[in-house]
Amino acid sequence: MQLGGCPNFTYSIIYSFHMPLFFIISGFFFKSSLKLTLKNFLSKKSFQLLYPWFFWCIVLGIYQMVDHQLDNTTFLQKIILVFNRWFWFLRDLWLSYVITYICYKIFKKGYWVAVFGIFFVLLTPFFKIQSFYLPLFLFGILLKENYSLILNHLNKFLSISFFIFVFCLFFWNDHYLSVFPSFFSYNTYNYEFPNLYLSVFRWIIGIFGSIFFFALFRKIYRTNIFYSYFNRKGHYTLGIYILQSIIVENIFPLYISFQIVNKWIVALIVAPVISLIVIEICTVIVVWISKNKTVVKFLFGSSYS
Repeated sequence: MQLGGCPNFTYSIIYSFHMPLFFIISGFFFKSSLKLTLKNFLSKKSFQLLYPWFFWCIVLGIYQMVDHQLDNTTFLQKIILVFNRWFWFLRDLWLSYVITYICYKIFKKGYWVAVFGIFFVLLTPFFKIQSFYLPLFLFGILLKENYSLILNHLNKFLSISFFIFVFCLFFWNDHYLSVFPSFFSYNTYNYEFPNLYLSVFRWIIGIFGSIFFFALFRKIYRTNIFYSYFNRKGHYTLGIYILQSIIVENIFPLYISFQIVNKWIVALIVAPVISLIVIEICTVIVVWISKNKTVVKFLFGSSYS
């Protein structure tokens, strides 16, 4: 978490791989969706992902307008800001699911799905973010299909991914978060061959950072004292994330600032402590809400039964 605008190297490390990890893990569990009919698939994934994205964008959009944060923007700019800033990853995860599902139904074989899917999002003007995250989603499927290989060579995967991830961190810059591969230029409205080295670097650091923490968790989870703690929280992930976004990104900046505190203290002590407190608060709220299935479905799109 980034508190009060204070530079935080922990924030930089986490943001170098956390969203790639999210898409990779989602891809890891994708194949069960192929058992659904197209109608059931679209209904289920839309309710799980698109609905909470749309609902909470509206909620935060209203809050920003009441708080006069969008006063100097046109109506169209308000719409673009609200629906592109908040919880965009739910919308793009839905797109990854839909593109991959359709490709599997058409091409059947995983390698043809990967080839067509990646070329589709690279060459389609309006899939700029997907052109970065769909390959990671597909990598998650590949990871699942070769899971036994990873388990048989877990120490090697752990060591190699660790050294590559740490090496990449020496060259990481937070500004790289806005770089996505695209063959289409919105400045010229033409297809152009882009400079992809930054996006390739983001794929590398995201993939190897994800593999490292994935392998580390697999290696220690049986003896890790934090495993049972986070396992309980994992059941309420969506609700916790939405609530912490509201608290950390919208409420905290109004009342809390750590500009005068040493950044090492913030990174190593303050941020972890506040993060755990926020997780606990959000968990209590979501567990309380989940007692009413109608309310929890209205707020988060799914029941926590």
